Amino acid sequence: MESERTAQIEHFVNEKLAQTDGALVRFEEAEAKISSNLEAILARIRQVVEEKLVVLQDAIHPSEDTTRLIERIVEASSVSTAGDIKKTLEDELLRGRDEMQREIASGAEGPMREL
Repeated sequence: MESERTAQIEHFVNEKLAQTDGALVRFEEAEAKISSNLEAILARIRQVVEEKLVVLQDAIHPSEDTTRLIERIVEASSVSTAGDIKKTLEDELLRGRDEMQREIASGAEGPMREL
């Protein structure tokens, strides 16, 4: 009976470890996608700004200093916004991961109580 119980606990622990490993892989994949998507967003913002600057230059012929100032402001705003988005998404991922860990831990208490 003792060896059967030990085998059940071992199976349960291995199952929970596999779930945790799977959750970690999904978490890392989500982080990579977030970084990739944020880079794509920043690239698209830069592209739109460049297109608008070309139109602006044709319409009002701003000085080179004005054009550089606009580019710097847009770049700073883009980076700041991307950082805010990334932080929000990472916080949500961490919250989800923590919840999964709590669920796994609370599920692990069942077999241990029966000992």
